[in-house]
Amino acid sequence: MRKPDLKANDICTCGSRRTYGECHQPIYEAAKGKAVAVAQEIYAREWGVNSDHYGAEGLYAALASELVAAGRISRVLDIGCGLGQGLEALSEAVHGPDRLIAGVDENPYCLAAAATRLRLPAEAVASPRVTSKLGLKLYDTVPAATPIAVQGDLVLVQANVLVSDRPFEKWLRANGQFDAITLWFTGGHKARSLTKVAERIEAESDEDFRWAIEDQVMEIAIRHLRAGGLIQIVTRATGDVEALRLELECHRRDAIVDFPVELVGVKAYPYAEPTASGAIVVGSACGVSVTGQRAAFSTLLRAREVSTEAATAELFKRVNRTPFNIAPERGPELSEAVFGSGDWTLNPRASKADFWAVPEDKAVYLTWAGLGSLWSVAFVTYSIIDAASAASREAGLKDAAAINIGQLWHDLNLQGYVDYAKLLIKKDSPWPPGLGMPDPDAPLSSPQGRLNNLFYGALSWILLHEIGHAHLEHIPYLSASDMVRQEVQADDFATEWVLNEAGAGLDREFRVFMVITALAWLFLFEQAGGQDTQHPPAIRRFAAAARSFNLGERSVAYENGYYVLKALFDPRGSVPPKRPTPRQAFEAIAKRLEELFPARGE
Repeated sequence: MRKPDLKANDICTCGSRRTYGECHQPIYEAAKGKAVAVAQEIYAREWGVNSDHYGAEGLYAALASELVAAGRISRVLDIGCGLGQGLEALSEAVHGPDRLIAGVDENPYCLAAAATRLRLPAEAVASPRVTSKLGLKLYDTVPAATPIAVQGDLVLVQANVLVSDRPFEKWLRANGQFDAITLWFTGGHKARSLTKVAERIEAESDEDFRWAIEDQVMEIAIRHLRAGGLIQIVTRATGDVEALRLELECHRRDAIVDFPVELVGVKAYPYAEPTASGAIVVGSACGVSVTGQRAAFSTLLRAREVSTEAATAELFKRVNRTPFNIAPERGPELSEAVFGSGDWTLNPRASKADFWAVPEDKAVYLTWAGLGSLWSVAFVTYSIIDAASAASREAGLKDAAAINIGQLWHDLNLQGYVDYAKLLIKKDSPWPPGLGMPDPDAPLSSPQGRLNNLFYGALSWILLHEIGHAHLEHIPYLSASDMVRQEVQADDFATEWVLNEAGAGLDREFRVFMVITALAWLFLFEQAGGQDTQHPPAIRRFAAAARSFNLGERSVAYENGYYVLKALFDPRGSVPPKRPTPRQAFEAIAKRLEELFPARGE
């Protein structure tokens, strides 16, 4: 942000209609590394004039009344809570024995004022916990790594929803599902253009920030809002109120197409902006006419159930294009030597989790529930290795067994994904509110993109297993022992196909971990449905595949495999001897799995 050539009494060039001295001068002239803090303090002071005026007009009370009239509300997450006037209105409208009203804001000065207004004790406030650190050119937003601990039914947490914040996400998960998520009057300080967040989301205006925050609120709602819960987003505009309301209603319908929500309605609340000195000028903030009636527009959205088909359909489209890309160097061989003449197809079905091949159809069939179940396992797997790797780096640990997997499993709160994966093995069922959903469009370098890559690799091994049945000309409806033998052969086909030409580097490490993820799903499959007479026990399938891994003593795949299998199946069990290598840790958990999943007759 280049310092303008302005005097204190000149009109600031930002469009605020204030003098430079009243607007951006204190930010430009702040001490090095303090520009964001100065801007946040100014925003809190100025927004106090606006929000006090809105409260006096009864605007916050009206919005809270609309929310509680639309459904059963006792647990509310208010994002961008500002100085607490909205939380005050919510606390007067929301009641119940399990009440929780949580206010979230990035600005520590706003939260300090909110705590004072609401008379909250220190144990109800987690702020300050996010700092702005100046890099070479831009400020980086850095959340604290320590867990969030707040007590009470009305609490405040400092967080910026536009940055990754593991403790904040963990705190949200620990609090269970909310009945409502609110976003009232999105605003921000005047130094946001100096942040890496602005650069990352390519924000050039307040409107860009508002859309980015609204999108993130929708993502939070997918994970943390119960089915039937409400999202209330409030924006401001000036002009023909009814025309603006209809326009916004149309826009909201288009914007929610890709989200599991339905539009309840858009309601207008005419009001007047404050004229007192020091108020934030918001007349043109929405990019509409600055003449006419001023109004706040409340959009209510309701979360709906999502089928496994709706949740995984886009994943299937991508899988259908390159289903066996885990071993791309063998693509031509697969087409010529295995598939032969004609193209094979993938065909989705609506039923419990399952995968099967029909050679006469030249088709592999899979179910939406199967995709959802495997993706849920991949989500758990990725979350575990990501957290374990971070813990290892932070603590400077030299061996995998030194990480407290039991505590890690407890902190990650992933049991819901495991339970859903196992439920889908028994029957197809809607995607549970509160669980994250696939994002097929995520960039490969993002956490969700890496998760998708893990899912695609594990799925490739399962599909290759089914192709193995066809290629080896297996016959259905044989004796139980013959069926088991054919399953073993199909497993060997898939594992050898994936690993035989993988070399000895990182590519092999990656592929081995994809196979481990698929095998983890097979263990869960056996847990959910029990061992049957037509498939080998999961532990035998695991042991056979592991003999083909052929990795080194310090293998990353062995280390991550240990983390995952330990967390999924033995989080509270004993750990290997002191300072084992990754290979030794993996062998120890493999031995433990033999005890946890004994084969039939043993």
